[in-house]
Amino acid sequence: MKHYKINKDWNAQPNVPLPKVKVFGNAVQLEFVLNHYLYKKFKQGQKGLLKFKDCYMYRLGAVNDHGFYLGQFRYGPDEMPWGEFYELTESDWKENFPQDRVVVDETLEDRKDLKHYLFFFRDETFECIAREFKFEYS
Repeated sequence: MKHYKINKDWNAQPNVPLPKVKVFGNAVQLEFVLNHYLYKKFKQGQKGLLKFKDCYMYRLGAVNDHGFYLGQFRYGPDEMPWGEFYELTESDWKENFPQDRVVVDETLEDRKDLKHYLFFFRDETFECIAREFKFEYS
C-alpha cells in the first residue's frame, strides 16, 4: 500500500472537526469544520466539504488518534501520519475494508477506476471507495 497526501493547504479542525456524512444517490458528501488555526484563510467554524462521485462504499467510525498510535488500525504510524487526507494506491480494500462499511452502490464494485480515500479525524476515521472527489469550502 502506498499513500499520497491530498490536503496541502487545508485540513480539519484538530479539536472538534464534527464530520458528517450525507448520501445523494451514489454520491457521498463529507462535511467537517476547517482548521482556522493553521490555515488563516479560513474563519472559525467554517465548513469544508469533500464530495465523492460514483461511491461504492464508505465508513465513518473507529479508530481515533489514541487508538491509531496504539496500533488499533490496520495501517499504522510507520505507514502514514495521522490527521491528514490521503489517496491510497495499491490498497487491499477489497479484502481488508472494515466491517462497519456502508455500501452506497453495489453495482460499482467491479469498476477499475475506483480509488481508496482515507481521512483521519481526531475521534474517528473516514474511508471511501469512489471514482473521484472534489474539495469545496463555504
